[in-house]
Amino acid sequence: MAVIILVHGAFHGRWCFRKLIPTLEAHNHQVIAIDLPGHGVDETDPSSVTMDDYVTAVRQTIDTVEHVNPILIGHSMAGMVVSAVAEQCAKRLAGLGYIAAYLPKSGESLMTIETRNPSPKMPGVISPSADMSTASINAEGAAPLFYNGCDESDQEFAKNKLCVQPGAPFLTPVFLSDSAFGTVPKGYFMCEQDQTIPLALQQDMVSAQQDISVYRLASGHSPFFSHAEELGETISQFAQSIISGTSSEAA
Repeated sequence: MAVIILVHGAFHGRWCFRKLIPTLEAHNHQVIAIDLPGHGVDETDPSSVTMDDYVTAVRQTIDTVEHVNPILIGHSMAGMVVSAVAEQCAKRLAGLGYIAAYLPKSGESLMTIETRNPSPKMPGVISPSADMSTASINAEGAAPLFYNGCDESDQEFAKNKLCVQPGAPFLTPVFLSDSAFGTVPKGYFMCEQDQTIPLALQQDMVSAQQDISVYRLASGHSPFFSHAEELGETISQFAQSIISGTSSEAA
């Protein structure tokens, strides 16, 4: 039905979508999940990675898709990345999806958005390097924030794979325009029990957008583990709304 490109968030890799990919494929979608530079199996030195490197990696993936414009979906930090990609190649995208993701206004960085977080919890589990080029994470401390509502087996799987995070993408502002980013159909998958990006901040980011379809999940920050079937179904609804030229909002 659609080609869907999945982009993981901070400290993660494509491995986090191991349950979501087969769910989407069962809905007849072609799914591509990538490791951003410095994540997963990619061996780029995290201290050297920039937001431009992230954007280039995603754009190169889009270029491999022929005959159809894909739907680009980012989780958490990757909301910044997919937004920047859309600004550069809006005409190559059928849609943009945000899974409990940072959704910037033009000129905002991830850290700028975080200043509006009413209950920031991540600073207690993240340790930036002295030069801010990387950040490490306390996996045990992060698990209740990233994986609340997830099975213990999924939590253990994920904790063992969390990686050092490049620092520059957190600090880099993303500049967006109505003529590019603004033209791409958007869907936001709100996670109502999120302990990382709380619901109030998700709602604040969405409220700043002109046109966006909203889908609600009674999940924590990682519905691709805890609510994979439901997330796959709602992503399919979003894809169908793009194909049919309609939009939807779930209460």
